[in-house]
Amino acid sequence: LVVACAIQGRPSHTSTHDGNGTLRGGNPKMKSTATLLSTAALRRAMELWTNPLVLASCGDAMAPAASLAVTAVQYYRDNNLLGEQPLCNAHELVPGLAIDRLVMTCMKEILDGAGSASYSSKMMKILKDVVGKDWGDKYPWRDLPIERRATFAMTFYDYVENADGRSSSIFGNSDELPDDNDMNQIFRAIVGLQNPVDMAIAKSVWKKAADDGEFLGVHGSGFNRRSRAFFDHLLQSESDGWEHMDATKVMKEFKEPPRTNKARPGERWY
Repeated sequence: LVVACAIQGRPSHTSTHDGNGTLRGGNPKMKSTATLLSTAALRRAMELWTNPLVLASCGDAMAPAASLAVTAVQYYRDNNLLGEQPLCNAHELVPGLAIDRLVMTCMKEILDGAGSASYSSKMMKILKDVVGKDWGDKYPWRDLPIERRATFAMTFYDYVENADGRSSSIFGNSDELPDDNDMNQIFRAIVGLQNPVDMAIAKSVWKKAADDGEFLGVHGSGFNRRSRAFFDHLLQSESDGWEHMDATKVMKEFKEPPRTNKARPGERWY
């Protein structure tokens, strides 16, 4: 019902595709009865879809929201409305769709093999272009809190570690998955390594992930040791290499330090 309030489209054979269509009323800046209804419905659908508790509870019942997200982001992009305020709140690309929560939701859908995973994959390819455009000082991830960036970074590490080999079981062919370059561009933007580059933000993200990762990571407390170790490894490395870092490659090649009963001087014990 919420999706139907947001768009006009033809009925599909499966609810996964119910978000395809056109935004009801057209340009949301026109403030007609139809566009006000559409914008409110879009916001509610996106907030529900990107809420991890709702998604975990409802599973594929939330599938129409993924196709709706693709429809909305494409429309807002084509009409130069992405992040437009007051339609969007801080950090949102379209109403209700914060960029960090969008990426984390898409990664979860892909890893879980959800019914809407193909739309999540398509969204990641769109986002690669979104984060690469010239935003000036109005980029949607500006002022994104360090804790949210660190939560995203921890989730991204888990995705990279577990995504390999899933393409054949989910999509049937590998080129439908977002490639490493797509993922790398998205990661670099949200953690402060690109568009714009801010090494102080990146360092704060690494530190937050290493220090508080047990509470921010994908897994329960006590089971996020590998991702925490990775970001601590980045903290100990030379920051000169961060700006041009191929994040997905570095994550895949990372070898966790062996456990010890006692940390050596200057080392962190996980």
